Amino acid sequence: MLATVRENLKGTLMIVVVVIFIVPMVISGVGTTFLGGGGGGADAAKVNGEAVTDMDLQRAISIRRNQIVAQQGTDVSADLLSDDALRTPVLDQLARRLALVSEGESEGMALSDKQFQQAVQEQEAFFTDGKFNPQKYNSVLAQNGLSSSGFRREVKNDLVLNQQALGIQLSSFVTPSQVEQLIKLTHQKRSFFSVQIPLAKAESEINISAEDIQSYYDQNTAAFEVPEKVKVDYIELSVSKLAESVEVSDAEVREVYDAEVANFSNDASYEVAHILLEGDNEMKADEVSEKILAGEDFAELAKLYSDDIASSESGGNLGILTQGMFPDSFEQAVYGLEESQVSEAVKTDFGTHFIKVIKKVETEIPSFDVRRDALKVEIAKARALDEFTATVDTLGELTYFSENLADASQQLGLPIQQSAYFDRSSGSGIAENASVRNAAFDEKVLTLGNNSNTIEVNSESVVVVRVADRKAAYIKSLDQVMPLVEANVKKDKINIALASLSDAFISAVNTGRDAQTLASDKGYTFETYELAKRSDFDVNPEALSLAFSADKPSASLSFNSRPARDGGFLLVGVSEMAEGRLSDLEQVELDGFEAQIIQELSTLYGSTYEASVFQSADVSIY
Repeated sequence: MLATVRENLKGTLMIVVVVIFIVPMVISGVGTTFLGGGGGGADAAKVNGEAVTDMDLQRAISIRRNQIVAQQGTDVSADLLSDDALRTPVLDQLARRLALVSEGESEGMALSDKQFQQAVQEQEAFFTDGKFNPQKYNSVLAQNGLSSSGFRREVKNDLVLNQQALGIQLSSFVTPSQVEQLIKLTHQKRSFFSVQIPLAKAESEINISAEDIQSYYDQNTAAFEVPEKVKVDYIELSVSKLAESVEVSDAEVREVYDAEVANFSNDASYEVAHILLEGDNEMKADEVSEKILAGEDFAELAKLYSDDIASSESGGNLGILTQGMFPDSFEQAVYGLEESQVSEAVKTDFGTHFIKVIKKVETEIPSFDVRRDALKVEIAKARALDEFTATVDTLGELTYFSENLADASQQLGLPIQQSAYFDRSSGSGIAENASVRNAAFDEKVLTLGNNSNTIEVNSESVVVVRVADRKAAYIKSLDQVMPLVEANVKKDKINIALASLSDAFISAVNTGRDAQTLASDKGYTFETYELAKRSDFDVNPEALSLAFSADKPSASLSFNSRPARDGGFLLVGVSEMAEGRLSDLEQVELDGFEAQIIQELSTLYGSTYEASVFQSADVSIY
């Protein structure tokens, strides 16, 4: 059972935990526990008595915002990424997740210490040089204010959700008659011919008049509008620029280094193995103890005696010990051992352990020379951050009532910079930021000529902008867009002409003309396909799509047509439809088809289960 759970944990579960929760929090700099729940502050919701705090919600919103920015490239300051826009969907997701976890826990789903230990030590996010590094594990958690117990809680929650999903998938099934009915539809075959009318057949008949061009231009003037644009003067106050002018002496760096050394944790890291004897079998414990004292190989004894199946196969190896993953008595026993030593019998809730330290590595204190440059940057940035915080308000005060940026520039020693022209929806440089664009086009700034308020570009940079020049929106003249208008008019006329040729062809066939002969007479490309399947790779995919979206043929041909990708026109005439049969599929195909159906059903059942659980849960949204 442990081995099975361990394999499950190695896949989707831990990837979800590390990628969805840890990595975005590190990137976004979220500083305190979201994963642990119960982050303090007022409650945003309660689900079956367990709270989703406002702090939990704010961190979840931050994570979701960064995911959208990373996946879609959306401007982080866009309205759709505001707290107000994200609050409802994110809170709903948190509440539904908590309801599912609560339901799973009521059904006895849980995570053991051993499962957590093994799961965490297999994740590359906590690796250094290809191996699990407890210092990196603790560092990643500490960067985000996470405790091992808080992280464990979220891993447990994901395990519960994973077990629920697995249970739904394993309980999903499809009957033979349902499979047969679906195969009739999905493996249907159709016989049809295709006719391709080349673009040249219509191009030669096209005549574009001046009236056509003028009419198109008049009806589509909105497409030729150039939006209003501005360029702005701006003052930028940033931590990075301030830090460049901060002088840091070696004596100051030495002082910080000495404090760092004084607080340096030189705890050793321990790679350990164990033999676990479940229950209370004193006789078996004595037997193992005697063999250890006799010098027998610990790894072989683990394979022979240990009840921890997952680790016994590797000689009892548990990898690097991480604080908080095992009971205190287990960890204290390890800390009392030197490399290659084996402990006496250690009792925990899991049973009796014999623990061996395979490798003990003392943490080295980095030298002053190694740390000097990094510390100098940290000190400069810390001082600059203090100055930045103190100067933001001053910048706002100096520019709020001023009729220019020059006074603030002179007093604060910040240069006045100028942007390129930009419109309300896009820009370059400083105008890539939506907040800057919104401020520039605010009525007070754009029309009244005021300075903007201070605008937060990011957590370490603010700007104040003032419109330097303004270009009104205008419609491009017909002369300016003549090539585009001519191309669009020509395209529309060609499509109309091609559709007319297609309609004439279909009408002629319906009145008795032979399709192949007619196509040959008119110089059209003609192809026939007998009982083609939806998945046939040797059939023109455009023609195949048209054929399978056509109506079912009855006494006469069923036609379908549309413009072709090459600029011409494509039509198909469907003459026969044959339902799919079980005998058409090899057994391996049938098995795969059934598995696909079951997967789709399990997704549907999962959504239904989630809705049912959430509906029956005691949910309060504040």
